[in-house]
Amino acid sequence: MLSVLAPVALLLAAPAEDSDVELYDYTVKKGDSCTGIAKRVLGDRKAYKLIHQHNPQMGPTPHKLVPGTVLKLPREKSNPAARVTASERRVEARAPKDASWTTATQGFELFQGWRVSTLARAFAEVTFRDTSRIYMRENTLVIIYGGTEGAARRTSTKAKLDKGALRSRLGELSGAASLEVETPAATAEFTGGSSLVKVDPEGTARVANHGGGKASVRSAKASKPVSIPERFGSKVRKGRAPEKPIPLPDTPTWAADNAHSFLIPSGASGTISGKWGPVAKAETYRVEVGRMAQGGFVMTSVEVPKTATAFEVHGLPPGEYFATVAAVDDDQFESPPSRLFETAVVSAPMFAPTGDALAVPPTEEGKPMPPIKVLPGARLELPSGLTCGLGDAEPAKEVVASGDGVQQLRCADADGKPVGGFAIDVASVKVAHAGDNAKGLAVRRDETTELPLALSADAELPAALAVTAPAGFEVGELRKTDAGWMVDVTAGPDAPTPATFDLIVAGTEVSLAQFEVTVVEPDAPLEAPVEEEKPERDKHMFEAGVYAGFISVSPNHELVTTESPLARNRSIAPVAPDVGVRFGYYPLRTFGVEVEGGLMPTALREGSDVLLFEGRASLIGQLPGRVTPYVLVGGGVTGLTSDPGVLGDDTDASFHWGGGVKFFATRHLAIRLGLRDVVLSRSDDEGASHSPQLLLGISGVFRRTSAGKR
Repeated sequence: MLSVLAPVALLLAAPAEDSDVELYDYTVKKGDSCTGIAKRVLGDRKAYKLIHQHNPQMGPTPHKLVPGTVLKLPREKSNPAARVTASERRVEARAPKDASWTTATQGFELFQGWRVSTLARAFAEVTFRDTSRIYMRENTLVIIYGGTEGAARRTSTKAKLDKGALRSRLGELSGAASLEVETPAATAEFTGGSSLVKVDPEGTARVANHGGGKASVRSAKASKPVSIPERFGSKVRKGRAPEKPIPLPDTPTWAADNAHSFLIPSGASGTISGKWGPVAKAETYRVEVGRMAQGGFVMTSVEVPKTATAFEVHGLPPGEYFATVAAVDDDQFESPPSRLFETAVVSAPMFAPTGDALAVPPTEEGKPMPPIKVLPGARLELPSGLTCGLGDAEPAKEVVASGDGVQQLRCADADGKPVGGFAIDVASVKVAHAGDNAKGLAVRRDETTELPLALSADAELPAALAVTAPAGFEVGELRKTDAGWMVDVTAGPDAPTPATFDLIVAGTEVSLAQFEVTVVEPDAPLEAPVEEEKPERDKHMFEAGVYAGFISVSPNHELVTTESPLARNRSIAPVAPDVGVRFGYYPLRTFGVEVEGGLMPTALREGSDVLLFEGRASLIGQLPGRVTPYVLVGGGVTGLTSDPGVLGDDTDASFHWGGGVKFFATRHLAIRLGLRDVVLSRSDDEGASHSPQLLLGISGVFRRTSAGKR
């Protein structure tokens, strides 16, 4: 009884501000009362006075406690066994007697028996009193036992790993400092250096000594600990002795040409990437990435297949980062991590053509930055020492957007080493005639002409715009109208035609677009020639259809394998029906390849049934249009099947050529008529036999972009 009352007595005797007592939060549960909390938590039902003392907001007694209410309870201060010194995403902790978890952020104190858990994609660094550290990967549960001192005055930090994976890095405050990690299958002990312990869903432990210290593992089935040499690992299944240590996979090596910095526009979040050389025993690779400012703490970790020897991490703000990669073999043993691949994300201000800073929103975590949409003339001011070129442009100390469409930024530092860039999508700005006839832009010579303009762009245009022209023209102010824009243009006697005008940002020389203006004589119609739009080219078309028709099989065919009297006659009916299917691919609108297969049911003149069949491939040349003549040539096989007493079964190689015409009823539906000659071996070996074929078909045509009349 004295052991229970002693701490309570200390708390009762100590004033609220005493440095030996601290307050912590307690959440009221259903059925709680002041005396019940005092007995269960403080060890004495009479300690309810302490609850009243530290919670004056409760008001006069009796108190009816509402579940969810937070009370302040006193406890004697003590040094925690460990602290959470870094965390990423959701990390939780709870005391031994608590059923609920509390968010554990940096600085959170962990006492003996406390549990620490990392959720999905979360990571935590826990530092013990002796500065030994463990790094918890996602979905890992660790119980903190704290430090103990044995008979030989050896300090040992203890923790229990129920599931997941933790790396250890031991402190050097004591020459005999060690870490003991208990798992469901075994207990591992480490003295100095770094190590990795993993517990899979079945409770099997894998203990790896990554180097710099000593490691051993024991289980209930082992008479003595099994020593694990550096760069070796041992597996322990539940209820079994540790397996003989085996070598760990080799550590991957980073590629020499990796970019060590990556450029992003101000306000954005970017991507870092790197690649490494393959490792022979690797089944997967584990890549871990962290911020240098956090002292090597990992903020993300991912396992990739052995076919992948590169990584990318997206959505990172400017700063210094590092990455490591380790090889994982087919038994989930992991090599020591590679050396740090140090890299940085640096930002550069980007300005619109007006000179205003462009606001680029940050990218969602884990998502690559999309191309940055800008108008022509947008500028990127580069950090000192960097040069960049947009698309095919030569590298320079400043980047000015030009052209249109998505273009990649290629950058290098002062030493010529590559710097990761990003994509810029330069908006297309177009200027056209705003009138109904839309016959081009034209002005009269020696006159002032009101030129109506229609401006279009796939980005927002500046409010203030202007038009400039070459020598020989006078151009007025560009003004907004209900129909679009209007500008007064005076063409002098020496004004060139056609002339190239520029749409610019008012007050600057930044050109957003160029357009052509024609000068006509005073008595000529005020219109400019417009180039006729050319039809789209049909490429990579597919054709699928059916056909039906007739074939006249030569009496000199050699499709026979039997010696019956009927076979010697070989007299097939003069005309046989022919039905089949065809599939074609046309990489160009004028050329394609086609395969066909068909059946020709027929009979001998004497009445016995015979079935002919064909399979062939053709090369086709054609003249595009709604009416499309074509020619073809190709080869394949022609065969015959019948009763053994008739002609038997036979298949011969065949050659064919011919032509025809296609009529496109719609853009995607063609009616086709063709005539061809099927050439087979001749029965008397004196040349070839010829069997003419007339076919009518219908086909569906896919990926044809021309209008139906073309």
